[in-house]
Amino acid sequence: MIALMSKKATLKASFGTLTAALCLWVFAYVSTLFPYLGWGRAQNNTEFATSVDLASFNVGVPYMLLFEGQTAFYDYTSHSEESRITFDVKPVFTIGYSDAAQRVSGEGSGRIEIPITKTGLYTFKHEPSMARGHAYTHYDTVWGAI
Repeated sequence: MIALMSKKATLKASFGTLTAALCLWVFAYVSTLFPYLGWGRAQNNTEFATSVDLASFNVGVPYMLLFEGQTAFYDYTSHSEESRITFDVKPVFTIGYSDAAQRVSGEGSGRIEIPITKTGLYTFKHEPSMARGHAYTHYDTVWGAI
């Protein structure tokens, strides 16, 4: 009986900690103290317009309710001169890339900003761009909205 009660107490404490962390993140995001929604890293080898995914890792929220007037953004660092990356923030049910999609090439870092013109549920998408010939893409990115 005591073991069952301690399991319930542990579960309650874990749920309370998770709820508190989520509430803290929502407050920080809404107040723009921490506008980040996720982090990603990709390493791809593109050969003759077919992509072989060598390594890809994302942590965060790929979908978010965004409001008219907000600006969605990606901060990125490309680690290869051959890199070609496509960044897009689009309404969830949009097929293909949106008109706001932006592509970057080469080694370097920067910020891609995409203004939100209509309130709705959006998806954040970043991926190596297909290219003719051989290209090696390696990049890190964080995304969010302000």
